[in-house]
Amino acid sequence: MVLLPNPLIIWVLLKVISRLALILEYYVEFSSTNN
Repeated sequence: MVLLPNPLIIWVLLKVISRLALILEYYVEFSSTNN
């Protein structure tokens, strides 16, 4: 396992993943409701 030099990178990755999860959940809910 490669250690990241900056903890900030991990924080940014977590923020991006959570944001993508919210967008994906919203898209799935919207598409299912639109259908």
